[in-house]
Amino acid sequence: MTDAFHHISEDAKSVASFLGGFRLAFAICLLWSVAFYLDVAVLGMRCAENAPVEWLQFALIATSGAMMAARAVRVSRGRAAFILASALFFDMAIREQDALLDVLLWHGGWAWIVGIVTAVAFMLALRCRETLKEGLCEIRSSGRFLFLAAGLAVILVVSRIMGMKHVWAHLGDPAQLCKAKRVVEEGLELFGYMLIFAWALPCFPPRKTCAACGAAQANIKA
Repeated sequence: MTDAFHHISEDAKSVASFLGGFRLAFAICLLWSVAFYLDVAVLGMRCAENAPVEWLQFALIATSGAMMAARAVRVSRGRAAFILASALFFDMAIREQDALLDVLLWHGGWAWIVGIVTAVAFMLALRCRETLKEGLCEIRSSGRFLFLAAGLAVILVVSRIMGMKHVWAHLGDPAQLCKAKRVVEEGLELFGYMLIFAWALPCFPPRKTCAACGAAQANIKA
């Protein structure tokens, strides 16, 4: 009888976990649809510079970077990996505001800021480099890792392909389709940033470590 109840409890947890992931995916798609519709159809800004979609992209990835930085500061386990993750997200946030930084600083000034952030992150990660493997294992074994992988793929691959003028040239005059190209590209980027934010949101509550992580911990202690 006890074993039967145990199996029922495990099945219930699996169903609850599946439904939780489905609700999160639905919420991401709903939020993306609302933000995209407001920007394009209601405000008529068509995802231009300083449009709501641009600022929402910046807010999502910058907040994700801040959560990774907070995780690195609060917990020493896997610190190097989370320092590098926070730097990646902060660099992406800076890149999203390149036009504004060109005005506030000088043309291409954002690249210098990205270089400084990356250099500082690497120096900090080198000071605790023994935690890198453990951190990478923890990221890989996190429950929403596919959100991170899919988000990066959408931003770095899919949106770039959909933003190529060569692709749109096969659909008509690129000069006439430039606005549509930008809307599609920025919309995909927003979706990718939402996926990354959904992955970073739990800020990694303690989880069971994978076998590689356990071996890494044993080596460190030895």
